[in-house]
Amino acid sequence: MTTDTIQFQGKLKDPTMHRTLKADLITQNLAIELKLGFEFDTKKAAREVEDIKHFARLLSVREQREIRPAICLFQANSVEDMKGFKTDTTGVEMITGRDLCARLDIVYEEVLDLVRTNALAEHD
Repeated sequence: MTTDTIQFQGKLKDPTMHRTLKADLITQNLAIELKLGFEFDTKKAAREVEDIKHFARLLSVREQREIRPAICLFQANSVEDMKGFKTDTTGVEMITGRDLCARLDIVYEEVLDLVRTNALAEHD
């Protein structure tokens, strides 16, 4: 199995919007907005969708290869669980944490344990 490489916290300046766009994770062919839970309908969801799409377009031009926008709801059980958002996610690949971990050859349960441990530590 060939694993993908990963970069955390990618940033690109957008000269037309005069601001910096961010992606939580960048793989060989995806710019990913990562949500640790399983919900995405927040007040800023529409902006996050547009930003990850724009980030992927800018990175595609810079890297001269296709980079697709994606949103990962890390704890969602399936892509079907993600449907029904008020926010339009057309043109964005929706992936679960299990799928992301499989693509990166990472053990999902170990990452989930780390997330839970860190969440508990923050509440102590």
